[in-house]
Amino acid sequence: MKKLLNFFVISALLSISPVAFAQNSKPIAKPSVTTLPNGASSLTETYDLWSVNCGIQEGKKVCFMLRQEVNDQNRVVVAMNVVLDADDVVSGNLTVPFGILVSKPIRLHVDDSKTVIETGVRTCVPAGCVVPIIFDKSFVAALRTGKQLKLSMTVAGPGEPPLNDLFVQLNGFGDALNRLIILQK
Repeated sequence: MKKLLNFFVISALLSISPVAFAQNSKPIAKPSVTTLPNGASSLTETYDLWSVNCGIQEGKKVCFMLRQEVNDQNRVVVAMNVVLDADDVVSGNLTVPFGILVSKPIRLHVDDSKTVIETGVRTCVPAGCVVPIIFDKSFVAALRTGKQLKLSMTVAGPGEPPLNDLFVQLNGFGDALNRLIILQK
């Protein structure tokens, strides 16, 4: 409200000032407004099992991909979000269940590939433990063509077997990533 009042006071002062009547030979540039397709302020699109979500925050587009794996009780077991930075580097976060040994690495691989990314837990929040990931171009290519991103981790309980049966389904990953790339431009 105070900003609106200040605007009206300044406008009134300028209107009676001789400066207000001076002609400016340069056209006034309109500020650019960031929008999404069709002028939307937010959008959610689905590509098979993946969703692409975008919104406008502080005048900038913020877009990400999301996939959530749920159990028989419809509770999220693993969630993965993927973003694209200004240099087209694909990265994201996995949210994995509590009860893992956070001092040991989490290993990721696509299908039965021998190429493995090892990463660690950054922090744990009420939804689970957050695992940051940065994908190189060859791993992104594997994600585009693969069926599952498989996760292997160590359970915190002594004598417990490794947890090797968690995964993120990749159906639609490639199409969702293509759309994310377009929306980020």
